[in-house]
Amino acid sequence: MTKSKAKISRKSDSQAKTPGADGTLPFGHMLTAQDVMLEAAQEFAARWLARRQEAGKALATLSAAKSPLEAVSLWEAGAWERLTEDIHDWSIFCARCTNAVMQEEAVAAVTVANASKPARQQLYERHATPV
Repeated sequence: MTKSKAKISRKSDSQAKTPGADGTLPFGHMLTAQDVMLEAAQEFAARWLARRQEAGKALATLSAAKSPLEAVSLWEAGAWERLTEDIHDWSIFCARCTNAVMQEEAVAAVTVANASKPARQQLYERHATPV
């Protein structure tokens, strides 16, 4: 059983984004979108972890509260702030990823349509025009 191995081009130029005669598949658009998603995920994770560290530091300050009720209210206020920032960052993360995929997919669709235009024209030229 033989598996065919296709080459995947990761070039950032337009040649990596168009079907090549050398056996390279046009995955440049997908890889570009993945790069944007990875960058967005790294930024989201860094900010999320920083907020978790803030939460840990906030625990240490609770012992200075005058009463358990004050400690809980201080903790709760910080927790809601962090949760709001989590949701905000998550929304931005999802929007960036969706935008990257949509943009690259649109460009890929145009690239494929342009690459297949000569073949489609040949199909139409072989058929008689209906009267």
